[in-house]
Amino acid sequence: MNNISINSNNNNDQELNDMWGSAIEGMIDVPGCEEHVLYLAPVATEDTPATCSTEQITTTPSNYQNYNWPEPFQKNRKVFCLTGHNPMGKDRSAAENSAANRLLAERLGSKAFISDPAPFAQWRSFGFHVQQGWREDGFAVSYNEEDVGAGRSQILSLAREFQQAAIYEFGIQTGGESLSSAGASASLLFLKRRVVWCDEAKQKEISDEECSMRALASGEVPESELSRGVPVI
Repeated sequence: MNNISINSNNNNDQELNDMWGSAIEGMIDVPGCEEHVLYLAPVATEDTPATCSTEQITTTPSNYQNYNWPEPFQKNRKVFCLTGHNPMGKDRSAAENSAANRLLAERLGSKAFISDPAPFAQWRSFGFHVQQGWREDGFAVSYNEEDVGAGRSQILSLAREFQQAAIYEFGIQTGGESLSSAGASASLLFLKRRVVWCDEAKQKEISDEECSMRALASGEVPESELSRGVPVI
C-alpha cells in the first residue's frame, strides 16, 4: 500500500481515500511468483479511468483476469499491506521512516506475531504514484482463509501502534468464465484491493475504496526512481 499515511494532514478523509485507491503497488519476491517485483495497478474502465495512468498504462488488456496469481493470493487467502512511514500523516525524514520500518520489520518477525495466528507468508512491498511524486515502503502479509479475521485485526492493531491511518487488503473474487484455446472453461479471477481504515468510526463513516487490480507487464511499469524494485527500509 504503503502510502496510507502520506499527507493526511493536508487532505480530507475522502480525498485521501481516493488518492490511496489510485496508487500502484509493488510486491517484492512474492513466494511462488516468477517476477522479482509484482506490480499491481487499478483496472481502467470507461467509467473509472486509471488515475495512476502513465504513457505505459493507458488501457486494460481484455484477458487481465486470466493472470496466474501466486499462492499467497489463492484459496481465499487475504493479503494485507502496511507501513511505518509518516505516522499521523506528518512527513518524516528518510532516516526516521527507515527506523520506523526497521522496528515494524522486527515486530512482524517476532514470535508473538508469527504464531497467533501464523501468517501464510510475508514479503516486502511498496506503494507509489508517479504523478503525485511519492513512494512509501512497507510489508505484505498473507493469511489462510480460516485466519483472515484474526489476521486483519492483528494487522490493524499493528498499524495503529505505528500511527497509520489505514491499510490495504487484497483478495481474489471469481466471476464468469473464459474459454482457453483448447475450448476448456475456467473461472475468471479478479483481484480486489480495498482501503481499510484503522479508526473504527471512519470504517463506518467512509465508504470503502475498492477496485479491481491487474498485474502490469514489464513494458507497462512506469520508468521512475519511485518504481524501483529495491526495498528502502
